[in-house]
Amino acid sequence: MTILSKLFGVLFAFILALINLTVYSAEIDTALVHHHIRLVHEYRRSNPDTAYLLGHKAIQEATKIDYEKGIADAKAALAYAYLSNYNKNDSAVFYYHLAAEDYEKLLDKQGLGRVEFGLGYAASFKGNLDESKKHFLTSLSHYSEVNDKQGMHNCYNTLSYIERQQKEYTKAFEYLYKAIELATEIEQMAVVADYYNNLGNIYKDQALHKQATDIYFEALAIWESLSDTAGMSIAFGSIGNMYYLQGNYGKALEYFQKKIPLALHFNNPWEASKTYHSMAKVYNVQQKYDTALICLKKALALNRSMNYAPAIADSYYNLAQTMFLMQKNESAQEYLDSCIYLAERYAVSKDLANYYLLQAEILLSKQANNSALSYLKKSYALAKEAQIPSSISDATRLLHSVYSASGNYEQAYSYLNEFKQMEDSLKTDENITEVTKLEMQYLFDKKEQQLKHEQEQQLLIRENKLKRQQVLLLALLIVMALTVALAIFIIRAINIKNKYRTLELEQKLLQVQMNPHFIFNSLCAIQNAMIENKTNEADLLLTKFARLIRTILENSRLPYVAVESEVETLQNYLDIQKIRFKTNFKYHIEIDEAINTESLAIPPMMAQPFIENAIEHGLLPKKEQGNINIQFAKKNGLIELIIEDNGVGRASMQENKPSYQEKHSLATVLTKERIRAMQKTVNKDAYFEIIDLRQNGHPSGTKVVFCLPYINTY
Repeated sequence: MTILSKLFGVLFAFILALINLTVYSAEIDTALVHHHIRLVHEYRRSNPDTAYLLGHKAIQEATKIDYEKGIADAKAALAYAYLSNYNKNDSAVFYYHLAAEDYEKLLDKQGLGRVEFGLGYAASFKGNLDESKKHFLTSLSHYSEVNDKQGMHNCYNTLSYIERQQKEYTKAFEYLYKAIELATEIEQMAVVADYYNNLGNIYKDQALHKQATDIYFEALAIWESLSDTAGMSIAFGSIGNMYYLQGNYGKALEYFQKKIPLALHFNNPWEASKTYHSMAKVYNVQQKYDTALICLKKALALNRSMNYAPAIADSYYNLAQTMFLMQKNESAQEYLDSCIYLAERYAVSKDLANYYLLQAEILLSKQANNSALSYLKKSYALAKEAQIPSSISDATRLLHSVYSASGNYEQAYSYLNEFKQMEDSLKTDENITEVTKLEMQYLFDKKEQQLKHEQEQQLLIRENKLKRQQVLLLALLIVMALTVALAIFIIRAINIKNKYRTLELEQKLLQVQMNPHFIFNSLCAIQNAMIENKTNEADLLLTKFARLIRTILENSRLPYVAVESEVETLQNYLDIQKIRFKTNFKYHIEIDEAINTESLAIPPMMAQPFIENAIEHGLLPKKEQGNINIQFAKKNGLIELIIEDNGVGRASMQENKPSYQEKHSLATVLTKERIRAMQKTVNKDAYFEIIDLRQNGHPSGTKVVFCLPYINTY
């Protein structure tokens, strides 16, 4: 039965170890998947090929361990990496749909929210804003189901952006205020500042320059209160753009130049490149073309470092435009060729309309009307497809001019009519914009009044709260003062009690150490030696006895004594006992080499009562030679003191000498009291125990083990 139990025990331990190993291994594997996903996000812009590779690896690792959530997250991360370098032939949408299927099975609403959010961006990159809006609204629905306020305010912010692109400024305004309210509710103040900046952009689009500037400065104030220099750089850029629109070019450059070092410091090449483009626009207006080129080349270098093709194409376009203004058509053509190549490769159709338009203007300046006509038609078609009124207007104006020059008056007249219609439409849009502008002004004033009222209410609440806090603080201080006074009184009482208890223990300990029988018998032994004319023996015995009495009296008043002193005391005591009893017992004291006997100190006189018991009640009744072994060793931050004898054992002692029980109990009780006092004082697990030794089933001695605290005296 015992063997079977042991077998089951071993089997159970093996299974438990196997389970633990499996769990540990699974944790390592899932951690590896998460690590790969983090790297995908990190490398998506700077090193997209590596990001794609890591994304596929994360999917493989998650599939290998059947980690369903990891598979879905890895697919979503891979889709995001493709999305960050979007072109019409990439796999962003494909992997988002795969991730969506996995999240559907897992009923993971947050995962579905992220997928729909990514699909919304993919649709917006294609210029399909209506489809983009549907995805963002679906994402919002998923996030709302699980009350993910961060996901919700992100959706409201992107929906605001879509409405702004569609010139639905009132809706854009409403969405953005919802985003601000949610972000404020969860105290994401850096995000609130970012949304204020976006709100300023809506006002800017409506030419509400004062309101836009006020909002930008509000965003700046929040970022400054957070010491968020990255956010401050965004506000500097927005404020700079406002000054540019108002024709204050000096102020515009001042704020752009404040932004640049911050954006570079925080390794934000996107913001830095946008700012260099803005500065170039200012310099072009001022006809400082060389300085504009310096800014644009810096922007190009930053966009190349991000490996973001649409931004690189835009930099080439701005360089070409500046060269065209400088009438350096060959250089303009070189930059524009690079721009169009990238834009066509990555299907940036919205911007291609403007790129083709500039190409046509360069060709027209060279009198290459037929070639220019081809690009004008492309520009016109893309502008119509993307519904860009300003580009349609410019294209129809130039088409009318080219067809007129070639004598094709029918086509020229057709495009002239369309140009006029576009101009009328733009004027109508301006009138609508003016109405919207008035509505926005009303909403702004309404929000300002609401905000002012809320601020007044919050101020009143804060004042009342402050008063309550002051009263509570005063009450708390009074309670704390009383508590401290009571604690001091209790601690002093405990200390006094402990001091008296210590004195009492010292007195009892001294009584045990200064055993009257031991003193009387020792003096008798000295007297007998003198009577028998054993002068040397009497002298040695008297010297050891005097030293022993002196050290016992001295050490009984000290909490710690050097190991060297304690060993000397024990040696004197044992030597006296050998002479006193004329017994043949031997003793051996062993000290660990790790113990410096001079500098290391321990509580005194712990061993002596137990050594006395070992000699008188363990060894004396024994016919064979007795042995006492005493060991000092370091163990687990304590000193281990072991006293071991080969006497008759405690059971035999109690049978033969009833007086042993009383004496032994007193020593044990006093030792336990001292051990408890040590534990309270030094906060360490000091202890002692008495072990009955047996050999072949018979008593073979006693072993007393102490684990004592120690100090280093120097």
